[in-house]
Amino acid sequence: MEKENKYYSLMLFFSEAEIGISGDRGKFICTRVIRFNNGLNAIEAYSNTRCPASQLVEAPTMKELLEEENKMFEKFKNPEWVDRLMESL
Repeated sequence: MEKENKYYSLMLFFSEAEIGISGDRGKFICTRVIRFNNGLNAIEAYSNTRCPASQLVEAPTMKELLEEENKMFEKFKNPEWVDRLMESL
């Protein structure tokens, strides 16, 4: 059985308040995207992030991974989605 490759992105999101831009805890900035081709490394990096709002996305191809990243950026623009995220943290 051939191993299926996947790609992963750790997206480090911090609130504007956490990085000192403003006092708004409901508006987030992605400060960095780190890409992996190894799931174990990706989940280890995700588990060690200091920001609970950070997200881990995956896809079977790099092109699809970039699409998933763009979807996540859009989610952070949606106040209702951000509110649900904040409630779960």
